[in-house]
Amino acid sequence: MTPSLRFHTANTYRHAVEGVLIPALGAIRLQALKPIDVQRFYAEHAHLAPATVHLHAAVLSAAMKSAVKNQHISRNPVPDADGKTENRADA
Repeated sequence: MTPSLRFHTANTYRHAVEGVLIPALGAIRLQALKPIDVQRFYAEHAHLAPATVHLHAAVLSAAMKSAVKNQHISRNPVPDADGKTENRADA
């Protein structure tokens, strides 16, 4: 986390990573993460509020952008995944 983030924001991002993203996607090697894995993540979390799914997607996308920038992966799988906005039938 960067020092410029407010405490609450940093905690929100930390929870998204440690409480949601790592448990859901952490078993997949970074280089092996595909858009279908991200789509599956969205489908498994479709019961959550759209804003929550959007937050998780934004944090995941930022992490993947950093991985691309640091040459850990060649391509960010998040933009190619479908389904981020297709959650909650009652939304």
